[in-house]
Amino acid sequence: MLGKINPNTTSLYTYGSPRVGNWAFATKTVELIPTIWRVVNYRDTIPHVPTCMRNLENKCVTGNDTKESNVTDTLFWYAYHNWNVIYYEKDFKTYRTCTTGENNDCGDQWYLIGTDPEYHLNYYGIPRTCSGTKENQEENRAFKFFRGLLD
Repeated sequence: MLGKINPNTTSLYTYGSPRVGNWAFATKTVELIPTIWRVVNYRDTIPHVPTCMRNLENKCVTGNDTKESNVTDTLFWYAYHNWNVIYYEKDFKTYRTCTTGENNDCGDQWYLIGTDPEYHLNYYGIPRTCSGTKENQEENRAFKFFRGLLD
């Protein structure tokens, strides 16, 4: 990515994005693209996978002080989001912003078990389904899989 991205003209907005890297990845991404915003809809399941490692204060940890922090084939991968999140409440009208990465004041207040894939299918009041139509939603294997994990 070095030399290919002009940080003065590049912005990145994601909607319901999973954790795609660790602390080192998040830090480098923000260094290369300073304007990054993640939009999260209330209890959307997808931004919580893969799950982060939590400390005794229930905060996601960076893991950047351990030798395992940059290894992806171990239990201790330390998945981590970039900072700057726009977190929408249930009504998708009320929102707040958090600018410190994993933040319990925004989406990270929910454990994976407290999330619902239904919220991933409705951003800005526009309902979507994995299979294309609301009628086919219950037949969709991915939806059934996540629903089964969370029920």
